[in-house]
Amino acid sequence: MSRPLVYVIDDEPAIRLYLDAALRALGCDVAVFSGAAVCVEAARKTRPDLVLMDWLMPGLSQKPALEALRAAGVPRIVVCSALVLPDDVERLMATGPDGFLAKPCTLEDIETALARWVR
Repeated sequence: MSRPLVYVIDDEPAIRLYLDAALRALGCDVAVFSGAAVCVEAARKTRPDLVLMDWLMPGLSQKPALEALRAAGVPRIVVCSALVLPDDVERLMATGPDGFLAKPCTLEDIETALARWVR
């Protein structure tokens, strides 16, 4: 079985580093992006199996970013966010991502997400 390709979008360098290392440790190929616009362009060329994206970022963000990724053919999108209040999560999920991970997410959280949405 080939290694899943996961794209990570987050404007925080430390979070990009953490998710990159965690996903590689779990057997994924990973590409990291500091913004959604460049990730959308990359997804048009090489479709990832999963995108983990921050919700609140400068530039293309939130629902417009989600819609652009879907239009680029991304099959699964999971939002990673510190917005963890039930009303916030409900509003966020209503925009159409496949899943939600609360920040800070653990290695176990990431492994569970991969098992659910990729493997």
